Amino acid sequence: MFVNNPKKENPLFVLNSTQVPHVILRYLMKKLPSSEYYVLLYITDKTYGWGKEFDKISLSQFENGTKRKDGSDADLGVPFSRPTIINALKNLVNSGLVIKLRSKNSYVYGLNFKVDMNKVVDKIVFDKEKRKKEKSFIRSQLRMGF
Repeated sequence: MFVNNPKKENPLFVLNSTQVPHVILRYLMKKLPSSEYYVLLYITDKTYGWGKEFDKISLSQFENGTKRKDGSDADLGVPFSRPTIINALKNLVNSGLVIKLRSKNSYVYGLNFKVDMNKVVDKIVFDKEKRKKEKSFIRSQLRMGF
């Protein structure tokens, strides 16, 4: 919903919205695999969307979303299985784009834009391709009876 806001230079703004850095929208959207991209957007919403650098996000939140106090959906999470979410988080953390810190009995996540985005993409895509080749090799070995 667009609303008039006389205090802003631009009179239109979107209520209940999250500012997403341009590098995510203009570059990473096309370059990252979809699972990593959705997980990255979810972390962006949970951090930047609430004016925080880091936020505690459980795997259940990534998978199922969160509820409001009245029981209605605040968000729906990301459209992937838990193993895919775990793998996407691992790739994003290993690339340096996402920061994962231990906090008591959970993890907090934040974004790191002080990395070379080309290297981030190369690492994630290379790691995914390497895993596909390894799985393919294992399957072929199993078919041959090894």
